[in-house]
Amino acid sequence: MIKKIFLSTMIVMLAVIPRALGTTIKDNTTLQVKPNNPNIAYIGRFTPDSRYGWPGSVIKFRFQGTTVGATFKLTHRQKSSIQVIINGKPGKILKITPKQQFYLIADDLSVGSHTVELWKREEGYLSEIKFLALYLNRGAKLLPVKRQTRRILIVGDSITCGFGNEATTPKEGNNADNENSYLAYGPVAARTLNSEIMLIAWSGRGVYRNNSLKNDTINTMPQLFDRTLPLRSKPIWDHQKYVPQLIVINLGTNDLSRGKGGIKQELAEKDFAAAYNKFLAKLNKLYPQAKFILAFGPMRQQPASQWLQNIAAKRDNAIYLEFPRLKGKEYFGAYGHPSVKMDRIMAKHLVKQAKQLMNW
Repeated sequence: MIKKIFLSTMIVMLAVIPRALGTTIKDNTTLQVKPNNPNIAYIGRFTPDSRYGWPGSVIKFRFQGTTVGATFKLTHRQKSSIQVIINGKPGKILKITPKQQFYLIADDLSVGSHTVELWKREEGYLSEIKFLALYLNRGAKLLPVKRQTRRILIVGDSITCGFGNEATTPKEGNNADNENSYLAYGPVAARTLNSEIMLIAWSGRGVYRNNSLKNDTINTMPQLFDRTLPLRSKPIWDHQKYVPQLIVINLGTNDLSRGKGGIKQELAEKDFAAAYNKFLAKLNKLYPQAKFILAFGPMRQQPASQWLQNIAAKRDNAIYLEFPRLKGKEYFGAYGHPSVKMDRIMAKHLVKQAKQLMNW
């Protein structure tokens, strides 16, 4: 009986592995779906040749069938993690490597239609991925996918990325295995609000200056905001491809950093406020109908938290949100960052403010 089950599983797996990867499967055994198929939805920033890097980037599709796989390769770094979500439920995690490979997504689905999301867990400096193709079992077909009408954009730093939120010890650091943007506060809140979300976030970055970087006023988040790929200045992103109704900014923590030993001068309010207001003006011009939540925390907060309250108070389309400070070991991930448990608490605060501001 065990041998029969094993052979049956192997046959199904072989049936979806593309011939290009060295098998001897006949061409008509599988349905290959190219990245430009109109029934594939891309949520996040993708290049025309299907490369992507920002955390929380999603490839979403719906198909009628039982078996599905995909080919990927890395175009930067050595490892990436993709969270598979099938019919709204998170399942396996695909570990993407530099070499072009086939990855089995599911081979035991019930007969009928299924919605699949392939969610990039870690941030851009850790990986850049190229999506090459989907493969469905013989007789399967791709179906139109339904998109959410609500759209949120969050611009942030490591806190928004989910930096080390699955770390088991504080000194574990951040990597492609323990940074889980799917469980970061923003995406958790977006799912509660039935909204799509785009994360433009990078650890260590600020509004006016970055945290402990040599050129710490170079490549701040406002300067990186136009990039399609985090690590590449081109191509420039077409902002009309994703127009949010709600924009959340959670920046300022890194601006307050004075580096190791306090080698940098204390942050001046005039510098921070000027950079922040300039960024807000740009976002207002790009998305004139959007409303803003100017968020801060839950790590280093003063005195910039008061400055942000002052900025928000002068705008009729913005409110201020301060996340509660971390208390207790269970709320800490790597290097003092929020754990998954703390992300859930933060998400509740964001949902409350979003409902109030947007009437959702």
